[in-house]
Amino acid sequence: MTQNQRKKAVQSFSSARSELLIVIILTVVNVAVATLGSNLEFLFTVTLPYAAALILNQLGMTLLGIAAAAVILPIYLWCWHLSRRSHVWLAVAAVAYALDTAFTVWFVVSFADPASGILPLGAHVIVTVLLFIGAVRGSKLAKYPDPADPGFGAPPQYGAPMWDQPQQYQPQSQYPPQPQYPPQAGSENGGPDGGAR
Repeated sequence: MTQNQRKKAVQSFSSARSELLIVIILTVVNVAVATLGSNLEFLFTVTLPYAAALILNQLGMTLLGIAAAAVILPIYLWCWHLSRRSHVWLAVAAVAYALDTAFTVWFVVSFADPASGILPLGAHVIVTVLLFIGAVRGSKLAKYPDPADPGFGAPPQYGAPMWDQPQQYQPQSQYPPQPQYPPQAGSENGGPDGGAR
C-alpha cells in the first residue's frame, strides 16, 4: 500500500466513524422529538429505536419507548467507540445498520406510505455503503502496515487510534535487523585496547 493509498484509507475510515456518530446523535434527537408527539424526523437515523419510541408514545407508553431506544442505541455507540482501535467493530456497526435498513423497508411497507419512505431508505443505503467501505479500508490499514511509521514493530499503545498504532508486521527479508556494537568503556574507536596501534 502506497502512502497515498494509505492516506485515502485513513480518510475513508475516519469519515465512516464520523458518519456513524452523526447517525447516533440524530437518532437521539429523533427519539426525543417522537416522545413529544412531533412528526419531525431526520433522515440519517437508526429506524428501530425511533419507530419504537414513536409507536409506543402513541400508545401512551412513552417511558417504554425511551427504554427501548436506550437499549438499542448503546450498541451503535459502543461499536463507534471500539472502532477507534479495530476496524472489526465498524464492520459490526455496518451489519447492524444493514439489518436496520431491512427493518426500515418492512416498516415503511407495513405502516407508512411507500412513497414517503424513498428518502429514508436512500439515506439508509448511503450510510450502510459508507460504513462497509470504511470497514474494508480499515481492514487494509490493519493488513498492510506502514514501514515508514516511526513505531514500526513496537508494541501496541492502548487507547491510540488504529491508524496511529505502531505496526506489528515486519518482513525480515526487506527490513533485516541491524546489530549494534556499543564501544567498550575507555575506548575512543571501539577497539579493545582503546586506541589505534
